[in-house]
Amino acid sequence: MGGARDPWVGQVLEGRYELIAPLGQGGAARIYRAIQQPMGREVAVKLVRPDHDGATREEFEERFLREAAAAGRFAHPAIVRVYDYGRTEEGDCFIVMELLRGRTLSRVISGGEPMDEDEAARITAVLARGLRHAHSRGIVHRDVKPGNVLLVLDDEGVEQPKLLDFRLVKVADADAVTAQGQFMGTPHYIAPEQAAGTAVDGRADQYALGVVLYRLLTGVLPFAAEHPMGIALAHMKDPYPSMASRAPEVHVDPDLEAIVRRMMEKEPDDRFADGRSLAKALEEWRGQGPVLTEESTIAPVAMPTAPASSRGPLAAGLLGLTLLVSGGGALWVAGQDEVEDVPDARLEVAPLEAAVEPVVEEPVVEEPVEPAVVEEPVEPVVVEEPVEPVLVEPVEPKPRPKPVEPVETVQEAASLQYDGVWMTPSQAAATLAFVNTADEAGLKEAGVYGRGVGLILENRPFASMDEFADTAYIGDKTVAAALQE
Repeated sequence: MGGARDPWVGQVLEGRYELIAPLGQGGAARIYRAIQQPMGREVAVKLVRPDHDGATREEFEERFLREAAAAGRFAHPAIVRVYDYGRTEEGDCFIVMELLRGRTLSRVISGGEPMDEDEAARITAVLARGLRHAHSRGIVHRDVKPGNVLLVLDDEGVEQPKLLDFRLVKVADADAVTAQGQFMGTPHYIAPEQAAGTAVDGRADQYALGVVLYRLLTGVLPFAAEHPMGIALAHMKDPYPSMASRAPEVHVDPDLEAIVRRMMEKEPDDRFADGRSLAKALEEWRGQGPVLTEESTIAPVAMPTAPASSRGPLAAGLLGLTLLVSGGGALWVAGQDEVEDVPDARLEVAPLEAAVEPVVEEPVVEEPVEPAVVEEPVEPVVVEEPVEPVLVEPVEPKPRPKPVEPVETVQEAASLQYDGVWMTPSQAAATLAFVNTADEAGLKEAGVYGRGVGLILENRPFASMDEFADTAYIGDKTVAAALQE
């Protein structure tokens, strides 16, 4: 900016968000550190650049507001939080997000060294659950890549991944903003159906996440070509390249590679049914339990589907190959060669020291946060109610009264298991009703710890006990405390 003072610094948007300092900028947006008044909370404000004019600005603003509306639906620890969005008095669009300190996954792997297998599987499992949260709300990300993953230290000093940048989201049955002859995404991580311009659902994000995991484990990408079109075609046509063929010096556990191979199947129906199924496979592998093999099957679940472009597959996906990304990310227009990840502007541009840990919204966390990835299985505890024998008083003059056998009762079998906690069907129904209706005091009285209470109140109503138990940070302690006898 040539040393000139940024005209936005010092301004207060909507009387609430005071812009303190710029954090960075991309092709069409600037990121500022701001203070939300009167709370005093530090936030990040993403603002459309005032010098971004014309029809391109109008198209970008529509997608920009879609990002805000879509991401505002999320309440998951693996997805960056969006607090607010709107327009300034001058009509400029802005989004207010949590301000985080961390490093992008692309920076972590920039040296080309493979990541520890267990750590790579842990990070991927967390992201898979975050994506499932988005997919269950009708949102497909469409640009999952290392540059859109931020690693943030939690209270225990463990780096937890957060998925960023939903500006390329595709909302089911609504994608009028995407122009004909274009596909959105990054060629190195794009799913075959997305490259072809056909309809995509959450399994396209799963494919991209599989490419990310492939790179974490090997240090290299699965497909290489001199031109982005060649990379896209390889994703569509070329068979899966074994990790040994791309990185012969790296040994990857065959069971873990089998999971990656399934994530990267050409046909979406051959991949994992959803992010939860994928996360469980990775978590089982981390626990040295049974893993999903090539022959294993998972029943498919209904997933939101975004419509394809109105043009034919090759015309929309390849012959008109154009990647449009605003505010950072990969930018490639036909005729250019460079397609490598470009870190997100708001995270990679100095000064990172200005960022702070996100302020946790109510309810306040009073207890340590449980790990989000693998919860140790709890041995099922089956409590059998003792049956009191019916005692018959002896009748004189019989010296030896005949004892009466204890009365037999029929007990419902504890045949259901949620996060390692066994319960009967009636207990499961009562527990689901309890977590969906109990107030804060009732949950605490039952023994649910502070963080668990907040998660229950924030994410309910739960459609089933499976959904309750699979909610991030809900573990065996919370399930056991909520169990209704």
